[in-house]
Amino acid sequence: ASVQASRDERMHESAILRALGASKTLIQKMLLIEYITMGIIAGLLASAGAEILLGVLQTRLFDLPLQWHWELWVMAPLSGALLIGFAGWWFNRRVMQAPPLRTLRQI
Repeated sequence: ASVQASRDERMHESAILRALGASKTLIQKMLLIEYITMGIIAGLLASAGAEILLGVLQTRLFDLPLQWHWELWVMAPLSGALLIGFAGWWFNRRVMQAPPLRTLRQI
C-alpha cells in the first residue's frame, strides 16, 4: 500500500533529482534499494511476530519445548525483499518516464 500511495511524491522527488543532474539509473537504484530495505524490515518484523506467536502456542497450548525456527528468519526477509522490491519497481515504472519539467510544473 505504501508503495502505491507514495508514487506522486516519488515523481516529484525524482524530477528534482533529475533537474539537479542525477541520472535515471541512479534514481532507479535508489528506489530499488529503498524498497528492498522496506521488504527486509517487513520480513524481520513478520518473523519476530510469527516466532512469538509460535512460541506461545508451543509452550502454552501444546506443552512442547520452545523451538527456534531459523528457516522463518531466512525466508521472510528474503521473500519480503523480493516481493516489495518487485512491487516497488512495478508501480513506479512511470516515475522515470515523466519529463522533469512537466512534473515540476504540475506542483
